[in-house]
Amino acid sequence: MSEPEPSSPRPERTPIPERSPTAEPEWTGNSKAEPIPDWTNATATWLGAWEVHWIGLGAMFTLLTLYAAFYIITMMRVKQKRRRIFSIFVSSMLLVFGISRAMFLFINPYESPQCYILPSCPALLTRILFGIGLPCLTAAFLFIQLVFLQVVEMRLCPSRVQSWKFLLGIIITHFSLAIVTEIIIFIFADWKSLSIACQAFFIVFSLALSSSFVYTGTTIIRHVQNSSRDVGSIGQRIDTEAHAHGGKTSLTKLVRITFLVAALGLVSCALQIYSIFAVYDIYKNDSPQPWPWWAFQTLFRCVELASGCTMGYVSPRQTGNLKSIICCAHDQEKAVFYYTDIENSENAVTIQNNGLYNTSQESEELSVSSSFDSESELLESQHELLDSEFHGYDESLDPVPNEEEAAEYEQQLHEENEQEEELLRRFSREQDISTWFKCSNCLLKLLVTKEECRCCTEFATCSEKLQEVGLEGCIVDHPGFSVNCLNEWVLRTAAVGLKTRKKKSYTSVKSAKNASESEFLRYVAYRQYVRLVYECVGWSKRASLPSCVYNKIREAFPSETFHGFEEDKEDANSEDMEFE
Repeated sequence: MSEPEPSSPRPERTPIPERSPTAEPEWTGNSKAEPIPDWTNATATWLGAWEVHWIGLGAMFTLLTLYAAFYIITMMRVKQKRRRIFSIFVSSMLLVFGISRAMFLFINPYESPQCYILPSCPALLTRILFGIGLPCLTAAFLFIQLVFLQVVEMRLCPSRVQSWKFLLGIIITHFSLAIVTEIIIFIFADWKSLSIACQAFFIVFSLALSSSFVYTGTTIIRHVQNSSRDVGSIGQRIDTEAHAHGGKTSLTKLVRITFLVAALGLVSCALQIYSIFAVYDIYKNDSPQPWPWWAFQTLFRCVELASGCTMGYVSPRQTGNLKSIICCAHDQEKAVFYYTDIENSENAVTIQNNGLYNTSQESEELSVSSSFDSESELLESQHELLDSEFHGYDESLDPVPNEEEAAEYEQQLHEENEQEEELLRRFSREQDISTWFKCSNCLLKLLVTKEECRCCTEFATCSEKLQEVGLEGCIVDHPGFSVNCLNEWVLRTAAVGLKTRKKKSYTSVKSAKNASESEFLRYVAYRQYVRLVYECVGWSKRASLPSCVYNKIREAFPSETFHGFEEDKEDANSEDMEFE
């Protein structure tokens, strides 16, 4: 057998093309769990509408972010701690929501081919920016809902569920779930059923949130309206019509907020249902048509923007007004003050407490004072509340009283003026001391203000306390007075459990104010007397004590000077313990 000639041609092998080391497969739209349009065809179809969408809406979300940042800075200077915390939390959620949406639209809107600001645009970053928007809105609206419930002390569910800790757990869980879901969708992008499940969850969640907000809002509105009617039927001597005017304004705001949130939630659900069947068409694998997709995304971003504006409306300015009016109506329902003449003394006050304060130690701690000295002071305080909370309040809107009411009011003012003049005559010694000091322990030498010139026999509660132990005469003869109000060691022990309205201990405030030992013990003794005689009347109620009580306590714990009784102050520092 002969070998093949060398000249015979051999079949050539086709060389395998080398893969370029820089060549990377492009990320196509088919790998998206949520279908997106063909960008080349879509941008040519939209012309300038695409720029209007991502630039215009991005700018609006940026303005919303600046608005939230401005109010966070503004609320940092608010002295009321609860209002400051509430406003900062809601504004913070609004800030995060606005930033995430603005970055989503400006960096890489909808994972389109365009990429701005950053050198590269990871799809995962875009999805996380988009995914945290809903938890921000949910957290803010749930927080607002819980505040409304706590303001009127309503219990719609178990206390463990209706609490800040439970709400914080829901918020953290929702944020975590949103981020984890976006990561899972990024990894398993071909799971179309996962996208449908997320849309279905959004629909159910939005319906539940809207329904709960409507239910809570209407329940609160009904509760406040009933409270206002109850106050009017009781016949309480307060300018109820002025409150009705302010309450009507705030209730209108609450109604507006409630139904606006519900409407936005329903619109979101409707848009999602529309997108499932009309935009994405779950029965087809084709890319969505450009204009239906653009219309859906634009409308949905507008709904989100409206939700953010609603949060901005609730958080900074309206919160205090709503809380003040709701609290005011609620407190009026629960507390009624009856002003009566006792033993021919027109300045005595009987306080009936109908459960406004609970029996906890915090509620039992009350100021040296116990109540308003006159009805005019209560009326004045109510007008001041309206003036402070509603800067545009118009006094011309007050109802005109009839002749009987006007005459009764004039008579009341006349009696109050006579009482003030009589106290001044007592203090200046123009009136003989024997005409009004009925007990043997009343002296003028240690009294500082005219309000302190009242004998214990003019206080009905003093007489009742003495009758309980079968005594008559002076309240300082009560066996509990010397033990509870004059014993130094009892006072030191009692001071351990006393706190100011800012929940500061008396001992810490004593050190901060550098108060003398006598001054500190006198103040504790005054508090002990009020607890002995009145038991519990609540916070923020001031009234002078009998002159014999002042004399005995000041004799037991003397100082070179005494501050004397003062009316309650309205500045922020008045909540700190003030000695005498």
